[in-house]
Amino acid sequence: MYIRCAICDDQPDLLQNLHRTLDAIAENLQIDLAVFPFSSGRNLLYEIQDQTTYDIVILDIEMPGKSGIETARDIRQYDDDCLILFLTYHLEYAAEAYE
Repeated sequence: MYIRCAICDDQPDLLQNLHRTLDAIAENLQIDLAVFPFSSGRNLLYEIQDQTTYDIVILDIEMPGKSGIETARDIRQYDDDCLILFLTYHLEYAAEAYE
């Protein structure tokens, strides 16, 4: 099975670390995973609006411009099937992300 995973974080170090971690997990589990990094929700949305699909989308909740939660709401306008996961160090966003 081939899995397409978009990751979105405005902090380059965290984005790169997450990418490496996902690659290592996929290799260890022998999963065919392609990871596509994005530094902003807007860039990710441009791809999705252009008919690019992902099986999994991992979003940082707090980003300048368009937050991860706003990005997720916009993604749902184009794709009801992808799994959306949120990353955050801020507990106050947990309830809103769950919605």
